[in-house]
Amino acid sequence: MAAAVVASLLLASLQAAPAAPAPTSPPPQIVRLNATWFSTDGPPEAYRLGIYATGVDRNAVIVFDRDTLVSIENGATIDSGDDNITLPADQRFLRITVPAKFRTQAGKVSVQVSQDGKLSAPFFIHLETAFAVP
Repeated sequence: MAAAVVASLLLASLQAAPAAPAPTSPPPQIVRLNATWFSTDGPPEAYRLGIYATGVDRNAVIVFDRDTLVSIENGATIDSGDDNITLPADQRFLRITVPAKFRTQAGKVSVQVSQDGKLSAPFFIHLETAFAVP
């Protein structure tokens, strides 16, 4: 009988206790880019871009606009940066290629990283018209 009373008191206290908030991951954030200026109409390999970010993992995608999501090209090695330099524990190196539809337009292009439906603040790259040298 005493065990039943103790069990009912424990059950009542568990039901009355507020649920602990679920742990939340930090929002993604771009720390820096390894290139921010490109000339238009170059070869595709000239538009490779490295993004250093926090709050992301291998499931992150890069968002250029609502219709253009770009996958990470170095998904297996996001823990090391350019030249295989080890990164701080909270940073990841995400390598992408700027999508073709942005390579031909001059101007500022917004880049964001998305992780689990959360977007980072925008970061900007600049594309400028390539001029022929006489």
